[in-house]
Amino acid sequence: MKTQNKLFTVLLFVLLFLYLQIRHSFFFYYMEQQQMFMFSADYALDILTKPGGFSVYLARFIQQFYVLPIMGAFFTSLMLTSIAGMFNRLLSKIGENFYFNMLFSLLPICYLLSIYFEITYLLQSTTAILLSLFFAMIYEIIYTKNIIQIKEKESLRLSLQGVLLLLSFYCCAYWGIVTFLIMLVFDLYTKQRKDFILYLYCAVILVLIGIYNNHYLNMKYLNPLSSFHSNVILSLIVVPFIAAHFIPNIKFINNHSVVFNGFLIIVFCVGIFSIDKYLLYDSMTRTNFEMDYYLKNKDWDKIIKTYPDKHSMQSNLYTINILNLALCEKEILCDSMFVYPQAGYKTLLAEWDGSAVHAMSQSDIFFYMGDVAMAQKLAFEGNEASISGGNVRLLKRLVQTNIIYGSYKVAEKYINFLENTLFYRKWASDQRRFLYNDEAVKSDPELCECKKIYDSGDYLSTPNCLRTLQQLIVTNPDNKNILQYLTAYYLLEKNRDALYEIIDKYYDLKKRPSLPYALQEAALMFDPNDEQYIVSHNINIKVEYNLKNFTTFVNKNKNKKDFYKMMDTYYGNTYWYYMLAN
Repeated sequence: MKTQNKLFTVLLFVLLFLYLQIRHSFFFYYMEQQQMFMFSADYALDILTKPGGFSVYLARFIQQFYVLPIMGAFFTSLMLTSIAGMFNRLLSKIGENFYFNMLFSLLPICYLLSIYFEITYLLQSTTAILLSLFFAMIYEIIYTKNIIQIKEKESLRLSLQGVLLLLSFYCCAYWGIVTFLIMLVFDLYTKQRKDFILYLYCAVILVLIGIYNNHYLNMKYLNPLSSFHSNVILSLIVVPFIAAHFIPNIKFINNHSVVFNGFLIIVFCVGIFSIDKYLLYDSMTRTNFEMDYYLKNKDWDKIIKTYPDKHSMQSNLYTINILNLALCEKEILCDSMFVYPQAGYKTLLAEWDGSAVHAMSQSDIFFYMGDVAMAQKLAFEGNEASISGGNVRLLKRLVQTNIIYGSYKVAEKYINFLENTLFYRKWASDQRRFLYNDEAVKSDPELCECKKIYDSGDYLSTPNCLRTLQQLIVTNPDNKNILQYLTAYYLLEKNRDALYEIIDKYYDLKKRPSLPYALQEAALMFDPNDEQYIVSHNINIKVEYNLKNFTTFVNKNKNKKDFYKMMDTYYGNTYWYYMLAN
């Protein structure tokens, strides 16, 4: 049985690792940014002096390694396999059926996987469950091997349980109940404890649970927005102990161990497939994680390439925001934006929902758009909204924006934080060359553009994207990103007069061969018969030809029931379709 147990554990780890790495690698990159682990005494004391702090500290220590390829899948597989392995070992001391014990040990894993990929799920819940099972296993080993003769000495047994429970509740807070419940079931099975002592344990532990649950758990252990229900995982841990004892030793299973091993593997694979397909985030969210990773690394080509067909992601504004930024950085926003789903100005910049996760992409968009003030505001508020010790990506943005503003002391404070991290200390130390050195800032390719915008004149930064762009364009008419975003905003709002004004003021046809393609379509649609305007603004003859065909198509099919569907099929990538359909 030991050989089969090891084989099952290894197989479980390999299956989990392959599944997590292939299907969810970008999720781990995304979640790594949601925490900040610092190697400092003050940071450690602040966490470890609180109930449950050890599991929080351990979770953040592990999560920082998610920045490395395959490490997210590796550590997650290791933790989940360890939970299953310890659970299986503890079950084997209660029930004699080896194969049912293995099957039961998969139940907590399947449930954890069903909620593991919610961005509101906290990793410290997993580390706490792992530690609570570890303390229960220590008790089982000491009892089974009769170390310090606890079978004969009731006082030693009671003292040992008390010490382990105190350690478990200190390290795991609420999840210390797992250690207690396993000990309780174990004692009931071995019949080594008088009933009144068990009842006393129950009463004391329930009081402790109530205190931790009401005053600590909801603030620190489970994100209030999470759908993770702790009572479910508790039942999946406790019920198998009871079932394992009462399930009979079925001869068929013992005589056909190879068959049943295969059955277990099939059940597990089907369970994982079902969880991934029906309970986890959809392909739209998975793509969002991937695109956000490319945004962090400024890989604009991969953002555009990753975005799927235009009909699949119309409800995800944050994803289309990232795509439009990539189009802008490639200087093709007003040429290609209507190849993708657009629905008003919010597809350029959605309203921030107050969360740290969305503050990352929003702050980036404002930064590259030229609104340094809003980029800093979102970075600061998003970092404050983080519940995992800070947000490394937003802290990096705070360093940059304060350097641009010349607030070097503030920037130095954030640099000090990042220098205490493992994977960002080099970047943070490199930023010190900009402190109190305006010339170094102006010579940096990324910071200098934002510095020019800031130095060009005062502007009132507001969440109103249009107002900010209108102010920025006056003093920064040559900034390509500002011009593209302002043009795109007017296109999405179908503002004819504003588009004509911006064409006359900022699109110098002496310096460019023609207007952006979508702008040509808009100008031609507004005044299709103004030949003088068409000639003077170099409207492409192909656009004129396409508009005539479009007009004929509309007049011929506008009364049909599926008119918009037909129009989307033939003209869905044009500004004309957007004008009529939105």
